[in-house]
Amino acid sequence: MHYRRYDYIKKLLHHRGSPYVKVLYGPRGCGKTTILADFAFRMVRRGFPESRILVITFDDPAVPRDAQTVYEGIISRMEGQEETLLILDEVEKLPHFEKVIDRLFLHRHVDIYLSGSGRSVLTPALKNCCQDAYSRCLYFRCPTGSICPEERRMTSGLLNI
Repeated sequence: MHYRRYDYIKKLLHHRGSPYVKVLYGPRGCGKTTILADFAFRMVRRGFPESRILVITFDDPAVPRDAQTVYEGIISRMEGQEETLLILDEVEKLPHFEKVIDRLFLHRHVDIYLSGSGRSVLTPALKNCCQDAYSRCLYFRCPTGSICPEERRMTSGLLNI
């Protein structure tokens, strides 16, 4: 099934603020970053303060690759905020990124969106950290190519959007 970009943005808007990690995955260049940028733009147009949107792009070589440093940076930016919309782009480039996500769930005022290329973002550790009573993952796969058996196994039991 082919979706237009706006169809994905509508689904993200629908699930905004829900206790899910929203995960966009697919090959490089399929539109994940563009969809998240458009989603953030629409949130600002709807009145969400731009100062409470935190975007970290792990394609940027200046961004740290240490999970603890990234976590502490996110927490310091969230301090005093009512709610933070957190977008982590190309998150698989951060070793142990799932530990950061798991720890962020202690802070209920963060709405988490991830993007990653291909199957590398579908780690068992992310699936495990998102199985607690408070959180689940919503997966969105860019509509390019077919789903391989490994991908089907990794996303089984997870809610797809």
